[in-house]
Amino acid sequence: MGAAPRNLLVIMSDEHNPKIAGYAGHRIVSTPALDALAACGSRFTAAYTPSPICVPARASLATGLPVHRHRAWDNAIAYDGRLQGWAHALRKRGHHVASIGKLYYRGHPDDDYGFIESLWAMHITGGIGDVTHLVRDPDDIRTTGKNLIASAGPRESSYTLYDRQVAAAAQIRLRETGTRRHARPWVLFVSMVAPHFPLTAPPEHYYRYIGQDLPRPKLYAEAERPDHAYIRMYARRSDYDTHINSQADLQRALAGYFGLVSFLDEQIGKILTVLSETGLADTVRVIYTSDHGDNLGTRGLWGKATMYEESAGIPMLVAGKGVPAGAVCATPVTLCDVPRLSSMPSVRRTPSPNWACPMCRCWTSPASRRKTGPCCRNFTPTAPTRSTCCGRCAISMSTTLAGRLSSSTLKPIPRS
Repeated sequence: MGAAPRNLLVIMSDEHNPKIAGYAGHRIVSTPALDALAACGSRFTAAYTPSPICVPARASLATGLPVHRHRAWDNAIAYDGRLQGWAHALRKRGHHVASIGKLYYRGHPDDDYGFIESLWAMHITGGIGDVTHLVRDPDDIRTTGKNLIASAGPRESSYTLYDRQVAAAAQIRLRETGTRRHARPWVLFVSMVAPHFPLTAPPEHYYRYIGQDLPRPKLYAEAERPDHAYIRMYARRSDYDTHINSQADLQRALAGYFGLVSFLDEQIGKILTVLSETGLADTVRVIYTSDHGDNLGTRGLWGKATMYEESAGIPMLVAGKGVPAGAVCATPVTLCDVPRLSSMPSVRRTPSPNWACPMCRCWTSPASRRKTGPCCRNFTPTAPTRSTCCGRCAISMSTTLAGRLSSSTLKPIPRS
């Protein structure tokens, strides 16, 4: 017997270390809204990002594909919508799919990311993004490293002001549009920047932590830090920890991050309150996650861009009618699984209308069998949901997951 369809609200943050939350057992950080969401829903304790930097991770969320399949490798190669994802699939099936806030896609005017509406969209700078990490010169040190500690303190930043606008727009959207009768369930993607640096937190949140004895990051002492060529290179080029010269500096940095997490939680709480006050809580499934984590001083590292747990791990909460309350799932999941989480366990695979060769990124239309790249001369889609590239590439082609928005019981998610 099928369950009633559910609307879907996806809330995403940026750079949220999964360990920095009350529900995760952190003894200091206050996150009452996320704690309540975890208590009434289910938590995935082995959730990871497909890439610990913004642009590739968000492309994986959009497409349901790992980085080597969508090929948005870094913060200078952004998702452009050509490889269609779950938003395109749901829109084609008549669902109203909208976004509010940070996307960090290419941002060209003609790009189609599948959303019917996109409010307060933030994309990569100038459609180009951050090319500095493409420089392979080991002596190229980012001059912005000193800003990590220089900006740590109590005030509003352009990012916190932006997040307030995003949260306000989401509340208005839910009250004025979400409560209307729709022919099919709707999807709303809400994305905020916090707790991404600068570590500038609103005063009411910063001062909650600065006076406390905040826990020293793991393996922070010089003698404790791992000695690995890439880690040495990343620490040197990012140049963050060099400018933290005292225990007071370290406490300011931690208070800034903890304050931003509590600020984020406050905004999420405002959005979730709307669901309760309008009666939408009975008809909406909620997913909370982040694009990646933050090293937060562990091993002397700050920011992301490493595969350590603090950087590669992400929070993943799912709540709504039919989702077990207080459940914990240890099955490994990534942002590629969000299309599945939106419809557990009823998932239907549908092919993307375009097929991209992962070797040369050329495009082949199944209808015309038009070959556009030298390594795809022998490429022909061979199945309705999966195809192989030519023998030279020998890589499975991409498939788009399009989930039904339906209520069901949370189960460990099978890996394909």
